[in-house]
Amino acid sequence: MIFDTLIKKLKRSMQEDDISHLCQQYCDYIGFDYFVLFGTVFHTLINPPSSTLSNMTTSIRSHQVDIDLLIKERIKHSTPVVSAQLDKSSPLHSFIPNPDPILIDNHISISFPVHFPSGRYALFHLLTETEGEEYNDLIMDVLVSGNIFAREAGTAIIRTLEYNLDNEPLYLSQREKECLLLASDGLNPKTIATELGLSTHTVMFHLKKSRKKLDCKNLQGAISKAMMSGDVTAALDTERT
Repeated sequence: MIFDTLIKKLKRSMQEDDISHLCQQYCDYIGFDYFVLFGTVFHTLINPPSSTLSNMTTSIRSHQVDIDLLIKERIKHSTPVVSAQLDKSSPLHSFIPNPDPILIDNHISISFPVHFPSGRYALFHLLTETEGEEYNDLIMDVLVSGNIFAREAGTAIIRTLEYNLDNEPLYLSQREKECLLLASDGLNPKTIATELGLSTHTVMFHLKKSRKKLDCKNLQGAISKAMMSGDVTAALDTERT
């Protein structure tokens, strides 16, 4: 009943404080001490917008877990990653990466990476300290509910992140890619408009929108960033055939 209530509340949550509180309640429910919830939108862009919620203090983070390293390591996975010092006879031993740079002595951690469409990504990470024989049952219990909770918590933090960004998709639209691609060849808005069959006003709108999404003050900066991120090269073949 408690777990079902947490999931229902996550589905409605639009505030980071509420999501963080629900993550803390889930930790209390399963008997873990700490959590990290990370969400990002379109992580292939340079400096993508992201949000991190955690109940770890700065001192705890510096001694127990490097969040940047955690995200870098776990984003490679599509299934939960367990880090603990388990006996090789344990049925869970196959879950343990070898070697794991996140492993902390006398602690058990479980990471739930969640990959969404369009480059959205979330990570729900749990950490606690417990004794050896308690590991197996605790891990099995958390693996079952953690997958469900991680997906809902990840959905909630990404939904909140996008809402805080005025609900604008951060990826470039096809028209924005086309306009940037032609602008990269030195074409002015009037010529781009002629080639694409658009009005000059519409082309200028797409170029301005591209600069805003890529957080650039001028068009050349937007073109460079789009090229470096690979966002515009996706249009090269379709535009030049």
